[in-house]
Amino acid sequence: MRLYDNPPWYNEKRNIIHLPEEAQKKHKRRQLERTIHPLPSMFNYMLKDFWQARKPPLESTWNKNLQRWAISAGINPYGLSVKSSRKTLESWLIASGVAESTVCLRQGHDSLTSMRHYQRLAFSEDELRDIKKQGIGS
Repeated sequence: MRLYDNPPWYNEKRNIIHLPEEAQKKHKRRQLERTIHPLPSMFNYMLKDFWQARKPPLESTWNKNLQRWAISAGINPYGLSVKSSRKTLESWLIASGVAESTVCLRQGHDSLTSMRHYQRLAFSEDELRDIKKQGIGS
């Protein structure tokens, strides 16, 4: 949650997140900087709450909690991680009809090919209806 410690990365006027070179952690990155957009119209309100709340846990702590909660709920924790929520959101956006190019920009991917690497679109017809009812991506 590096954004929590770096509010200037969010440009409220343009409703974008600009990740400068020092924000990038991937060693094999192709882009020195990234701009994440378009963001939902109400994103600025969510970010204000985010920055006023307690600092999120470290990724390793969050992963351990997810594993523990999954076991408590009787769910196989294999493959479950913090990135699961990102992958899920990405898949839901695509399933709800948001253009792949828009999802690619929001997720900060540099190409549709790399974005497809993360998609898991194995939804049943009922699940697809539920995703669309929720208005994910609106």
